[in-house]
Amino acid sequence: MTENRIRLSRDTAPQSTHEDDQVRILSDVEIEVTTQTGFMGKAGMVLVVVGALSLLLGLVLLLLSFPDRLYGFTVPAAEARVWAEAVLLCLGAGFLLTLLGATFHFYGRSVFGRDRDAPTETFHG
Repeated sequence: MTENRIRLSRDTAPQSTHEDDQVRILSDVEIEVTTQTGFMGKAGMVLVVVGALSLLLGLVLLLLSFPDRLYGFTVPAAEARVWAEAVLLCLGAGFLLTLLGATFHFYGRSVFGRDRDAPTETFHG
């Protein structure tokens, strides 16, 4: 029985068959980045602050009402319901305002980048 063997020779330096396949970048690129916030971004920051204050108010109301006023142990059921609605309204509004404000802020913010060596090119992101 004969054995078939294939001999492979390997070059130490790989060579490309096409010179177009290789791209070499020999220079560093320095980009100057600036940020601008429009009206929508500023309104978003205001909404985030109002939402955070609403969350804090809801937490303070929860601390003041738990458990006696919230469950109606020492107050009538109607007053307990008012406290529970106030807590849920403040926490829900704070949560929604914070999310909406963050969305507005990132929608209204623009980031600009330009090459320091070529001031005519501007990249918007």
